[in-house]
Amino acid sequence: MVRTVKSPIRIFLGLMAWSQTSLILTLFLVSPTRAYQDSDQASVAAIAVIDSLLEARQWDAALTQAQALLVAGDLAPHAWLLQERVGLAWQGKGEFTTAISHFERAIALAPGKSSPHQNLAATLMAVGHRGRAFAEYQQAVALDPGNWRARLDYGQALLEFRLLADAREQLLAVREACGECPESDRALARFHLQAEEYASAVSYLERLYLADRDSVLRVNLATAYWQCRADTQLVALLQPYWPDDLSRAEINMILEADRKLGSAARAQEAVRSWQEGTSISADPVFWGIVSLTCLETGRFDEALVAADRAIQLDPLNVTYRNNRVVILTRLGRQAEAEAEWAQVLELAPHLEDSRQGPSP
Repeated sequence: MVRTVKSPIRIFLGLMAWSQTSLILTLFLVSPTRAYQDSDQASVAAIAVIDSLLEARQWDAALTQAQALLVAGDLAPHAWLLQERVGLAWQGKGEFTTAISHFERAIALAPGKSSPHQNLAATLMAVGHRGRAFAEYQQAVALDPGNWRARLDYGQALLEFRLLADAREQLLAVREACGECPESDRALARFHLQAEEYASAVSYLERLYLADRDSVLRVNLATAYWQCRADTQLVALLQPYWPDDLSRAEINMILEADRKLGSAARAQEAVRSWQEGTSISADPVFWGIVSLTCLETGRFDEALVAADRAIQLDPLNVTYRNNRVVILTRLGRQAEAEAEWAQVLELAPHLEDSRQGPSP
């Protein structure tokens, strides 16, 4: 029987989201000391109180304070700042339509200010008005080219819709403007992952992970290593967390890296664990990798145990059954190999022509 043994792993390692939502709404505030350079300290303090409430996500309290100042009219020359803060409070409460109307009022009162356009754009993105949101981001950037946070939001919004060339331009400008800040590392790492430029993502992800051993960052870095075939780095990254603290995808990645490096220790551990009544994983892909690793390193008995477990979990998988035929043949169990090959042909009749008879 002449057949090529294929890896049973058929994994698409998708991107891990950076947060629970695909786009984070901006809480972008103009410092009251900048806005009120010629005003009294009481006005500065009043705005600062609202800002502290917004940053603490105390939306109702911030809304009450800002609306009271609007009604009093004491800050009329800078009412746009209050309208913007009312909008942010409504945005925080999830009342996006109401928030939009206040951002629009802020823009009407101060069309040359960048931040209301930026906050309006983020809110428009939240309600799916992409075209208008992009126009508002563009306006925010045009009004304040040094506002790297506006560029950051704009670049990530472009990335969200896979407008990669435009997103790259904005995010590279962010990196230059913010002095290689962590925010730009994160955004550019995500960009390169989504653009499938995995080698370019590695340096950003390594720097981020060095600063924060976050599990989501680890999965993204592991994915980049995996796609770059950096098997040694992948094993070094994940080995300290084996097996209990790794995700299912990470477990399969480190096992496949072991296989490519010719190391069967983890695969043998998995087989022993199963034979002793416990199991590292109930994923058939996991057991397929374990089986193939043991087969390729000459551990045929362990390979058969793992193949049987993979088939138990996924009985219609032709690859696992095909590999079981090879294992049985290597063990000299020809009759069982013949019976298993019959099962393969039932599932995939087109393989009949590839068979020349069992090899000795």
